[in-house]
Amino acid sequence: MGWKRIVLLAALVSTGGCYEYRTVRPGDAVLETRVRATVSPEKAAELEPVLRNVTPTVTGKLIERTPDHLMLEVPIYGAGGGVSNEVLHNRVEVDVGDLVSLETRTLSTWRTVVAVGALVAATSGTWLVLSANNQSGADKPGSNTNNALIPIFRIPLGIFR
Repeated sequence: MGWKRIVLLAALVSTGGCYEYRTVRPGDAVLETRVRATVSPEKAAELEPVLRNVTPTVTGKLIERTPDHLMLEVPIYGAGGGVSNEVLHNRVEVDVGDLVSLETRTLSTWRTVVAVGALVAATSGTWLVLSANNQSGADKPGSNTNNALIPIFRIPLGIFR
């Protein structure tokens, strides 16, 4: 595996990450971050016409925060009617008294390290098995080619040379 392919693989892996939600107080939530608010059943029923569901969990971006309320920008899927993949956003005001919990989305370092480590281990193991098979003499003239690996699929990464 050439160094360009390794750099490409590292770039692809580094763009992904594992996220988790952590509970915060409403006064400590940072503006312009993604939050998940759990509201009271009464507030969920009040938001049902706006959000088009009766779930007590509202996920969106925190755009305004005062001591009394939070303003969230919430995605509304399929709001245009018909067959559409357009995502519209609506602003929802939630009083602090109606909040059951408020969570912010953060990058989980531990989960990301485990996921990247598993990917590196799987890639390294596959590479070692394939390189050991190629060095076993299966490609030499007069050798038994029945033990050679047959590629099931190929990913053309040669364009990065």
